[in-house]
Amino acid sequence: DIDRLIESVSKSISSHKGECEMSDTEKFQAFKQKLADENTQKYGEEVIRKYGKKQADESNRKFLNMAEEDYNKMNELNDKLMVLLKDILENGDETGEKAKEAALTHKAWLMFTWTEYSKDSHVGLTQMYIDDDRFKDYYESRAGIGAAQVLKDAVDAYIE
Repeated sequence: DIDRLIESVSKSISSHKGECEMSDTEKFQAFKQKLADENTQKYGEEVIRKYGKKQADESNRKFLNMAEEDYNKMNELNDKLMVLLKDILENGDETGEKAKEAALTHKAWLMFTWTEYSKDSHVGLTQMYIDDDRFKDYYESRAGIGAAQVLKDAVDAYIE
């Protein structure tokens, strides 16, 4: 909500200037708000077109209400996913247990922001990772060339 964003930005600026103190909780809230706003600016229209405004708003609300502990767990899952994808690419085991673990790890990561789950949406998302260079580059720069395809194939094979 815009009023909360304005208040958060104002308080952040005042804190930076030394005019007031922000608690760690307030700093974390401001950080999440900044990430949510950047994500909406970059991908908001696409998300609304694909999933609807209600789903986009619910996902943002879930993210903004996330506790710091959960945010850290979500990032740990993302890091684990990148390690798994890199390992799969290096060892050529694209249909084995690591691929299954990658698919399930990605699903667990998604559930930190998704309010409901469907295999079709998950498959569609991983297809977008291949079709959209922004997402493809994200995975390939962290796990290696072909990482987005490996994740897509793993989700297709192992998510029920």
